[in-house]
Amino acid sequence: MTEQHLDHSSRKIYRKFLIFQSSISILLLAVTAFYLQTVSSGYVFGIVLTILWVLGSHGFLAYSLRAWRTPADWATLFRFLVGIAGLIMASYGEAVWLILAMMSLASLGDWMDGRLAALYGETPQGAILDVETDQALVLMLAVLGITVGGVGVWLLLFPLYRYGYVLLLEIFAIPADDPKPKAGGNLRGRVVCAATQVALLGNLLLPLALPAKTLLSALALVFLTYSFADDMLYQFRGRFIHSFYSPKS
Repeated sequence: MTEQHLDHSSRKIYRKFLIFQSSISILLLAVTAFYLQTVSSGYVFGIVLTILWVLGSHGFLAYSLRAWRTPADWATLFRFLVGIAGLIMASYGEAVWLILAMMSLASLGDWMDGRLAALYGETPQGAILDVETDQALVLMLAVLGITVGGVGVWLLLFPLYRYGYVLLLEIFAIPADDPKPKAGGNLRGRVVCAATQVALLGNLLLPLALPAKTLLSALALVFLTYSFADDMLYQFRGRFIHSFYSPKS
């Protein structure tokens, strides 16, 4: 997505949203990690806090960008709500297999909204909604991996990476408001995102032993680290190297 495809007003709203979302999310992740480690019933608090935050922030973004105008947008919103339903089930102690089924449907829905976008057209606002829905699902799955799957609180690093990435770029006055920064594609980023969700879904598999869950999640975190580092280098090269070689007026 490029500047000419997204109007200035929407781009400005999204950039401000990213800064606010990332700042608050980091604080909430710290509070969630504290409660999960120190309070016996902290898992309910972590789940409820996640539900309230992602509903509020995601709803505000969709409303601000009017991101509900195409079939692909509807599919994206549907899979987000399915993920919320999975979190609500977890807060009531429903069967893990049912939670896994809901979260799997929410993750696999990314293929559906991609197909609908190809068939009926994609909007820049819809692309933003899709990326933010993926990020929300990563946050949901990380919290469920801790509270339901029994993996350590270090799983919160998965959503934390994105929020830290946004704020770090802002420190250097580099906007992170392009959901597909690498020439509109970034196949590597999409593959890593899918692999991350699969690994986090694996934490909800009851037959899978805890060491296996930990290993799969750790490998996914390594690839995610590489992915964000690569995107960051790409952004820094575009910002500083291009500026250095640009002719002075």
